[in-house]
Amino acid sequence: MKSWKSKILSVVAVALVIGAVVTSGPVRHLLDMKSPWQESYSRSKGELMAAYGFPYVFNYFLLHSWGVTGDSIEDKRVHSTINRFHHIRNLTKADYRDGGSPNNDTLYSVSWVYVDQDPVIISVPKMDIADRYWAIEIAAWNSDNYAYLGTRTSGMDGGNYALIPPGWSGELPQGVSMLAEVPTKWSFLLGRTLVNSEEDVFNVHRIQDGYTITALREWGKDSPQPPYAPPLDESFKHLIDKFEDKSIGFRGIIEEWIKKSPREYLDVLNKSVGMGGIASTEKDIFRQFEEVGLVIDDITNVREDFLDGRDRGISLGILDVVRALDSSYYSKMVDGWRVLDSSFGRAGIHQKFLFRSSVQSLGGIVANDPEEAVYFVLQDDPTRAGIQSPDGEGQYRLHFEAGMLPEVDAFWSLSAYDKSNNLIDNRYNRYSRGDRNDLVYNDDGSLTIYIGKEPPQGHVENNWLPVDDAEFYLIFRTYLPGESILSQAWSPPALISGW
Repeated sequence: MKSWKSKILSVVAVALVIGAVVTSGPVRHLLDMKSPWQESYSRSKGELMAAYGFPYVFNYFLLHSWGVTGDSIEDKRVHSTINRFHHIRNLTKADYRDGGSPNNDTLYSVSWVYVDQDPVIISVPKMDIADRYWAIEIAAWNSDNYAYLGTRTSGMDGGNYALIPPGWSGELPQGVSMLAEVPTKWSFLLGRTLVNSEEDVFNVHRIQDGYTITALREWGKDSPQPPYAPPLDESFKHLIDKFEDKSIGFRGIIEEWIKKSPREYLDVLNKSVGMGGIASTEKDIFRQFEEVGLVIDDITNVREDFLDGRDRGISLGILDVVRALDSSYYSKMVDGWRVLDSSFGRAGIHQKFLFRSSVQSLGGIVANDPEEAVYFVLQDDPTRAGIQSPDGEGQYRLHFEAGMLPEVDAFWSLSAYDKSNNLIDNRYNRYSRGDRNDLVYNDDGSLTIYIGKEPPQGHVENNWLPVDDAEFYLIFRTYLPGESILSQAWSPPALISGW
């Protein structure tokens, strides 16, 4: 057994060896870094926090924008959505400017539903025809879906379905089924009801009128009062006004935060978390950001030497969200099309938080589960050198060989969008081409769709999707997709230059 003197000498020898290692080579270079650990550590925390929390910030503004009471029935803005549906009565066109890459195939029904102490019941009517596609997508405050009603999940016969608060143990009335326990106090409901033609619009209006929201305590009453919701917070009125100003919009607010005001982003995030709640499954994730200022249960004190690094990190995190949306993040490229990861729609449940923030939230507000709909996105022009988007100066076509159209149980369509994630204005008032547009097939059974600023001379104009001079991107939608799409064995054909 070694004596105590021998043990001390051994420890000293080991310490000398370690000291020699850490003061030479790459390890010494790391120790000589000028940035203190507080700055680099808090910067990385701030970056992750900003990228993670983005859906809460975005939804704060959408709730305030779409929750306000409309001035009149002629008001075309989305409004009066709190605990009731606002029904968009016409197919979405270029005069809608709130982003989210809307389709031009269905009429939307939008609601923000607040569930805290008591259940809320969603009622839907029986569909008028057997093949009427419809769906109500239900997402939490963090933009992840947690429930569906519709053709695929609940059928065509209508019914009454309850959203219940966590831990609620009461009884539901006869004829009311439990749909789901809400993960957060606020939920976003997005209804889509298929329109088969211009003449069909008024049929869909009658269906929309049958979508209702009722508090459990008011169930069965002749004139039920709307479910309770707290008054909207007005702490950031100046930002809400900018959001409403389409010359500034959310992109303008984001740019300001990146360049000058990252702490304001954190303030909005904290306010949003407090009013909307967080899913119990994400509380541990939130807590890792407490030390840089994310508030969960109470005021969080941040070390003074963390503040500057944290703020730089927030700016980087917001920038990550914007740049990831314009990349192929969490997707693979097939013939120029982004085939999105199968977690799309519930990306946060799979802990893919930047994907949730950028592609799911900023890109689309929410996103359908793959079983409901699969979208393919084309942002790059494969015919030009470098990474460039297609634009109206070019002429493009998509050619589907016979037997190579998508396998769907509902419908498919193609639309073009500008850089603000809105449909492109055109004098022809045409915003999509799909299997319900009387497309003209070639003699061999193949199909060609033309994309350009002007009609394709010498070709079938009914197969033409107009764009303008600016850059654009394409979304190819498949609703109730078949196995070949779900397994990612099928994708749209490559974009071809020239007609």
